[in-house]
Amino acid sequence: MEERSNANTMEKILASIEVSLKAGAHYAALITALTLPDICGEIETGKLGSRERYLAWFNRYLYGYYNRKGYKNQVDFLIAENCYALRCSLLHQGIASISGQQSRKGSLRTIHFHTDAYDHGHCNLNCDNIEGLQLNIERFCHDVTGAVRAWLKDICQDEVKGHKVHLLMSIRGD
Repeated sequence: MEERSNANTMEKILASIEVSLKAGAHYAALITALTLPDICGEIETGKLGSRERYLAWFNRYLYGYYNRKGYKNQVDFLIAENCYALRCSLLHQGIASISGQQSRKGSLRTIHFHTDAYDHGHCNLNCDNIEGLQLNIERFCHDVTGAVRAWLKDICQDEVKGHKVHLLMSIRGD
């Protein structure tokens, strides 16, 4: 099966994130980006529950963007459990606090986004006992779209997964 035909709807979703960012529609871009690991995880596994497939997909495709080797040990800025907790908090409650989410892991309590054009990195608000994480929204969304494009390349020869991608909702006239 050809990669382009499989990825057509998914590419439109990714393009909508990029267009939203350029137009300053950050909420639309962020909410869409946060749903993609769940959608891709469903196509990838199909057998796991939402949380498990989200975590598995994040750990395979996005984890590398959010961990760094430090002086003495590895620092994980954002882990799958906390990204899933943010997805749940934002989509179901409209809030940045993840402290009430069962999926949350560790001491991180909130994840904030900023649009600072000069900062394309990630910034901890409390480095010793991370309670808050501040991320550049454009970088986060580009990390997600890049991870999805890498995943699409990985599955381009898989007819079953390609068929599932082809079944994604499309908007007529788009």
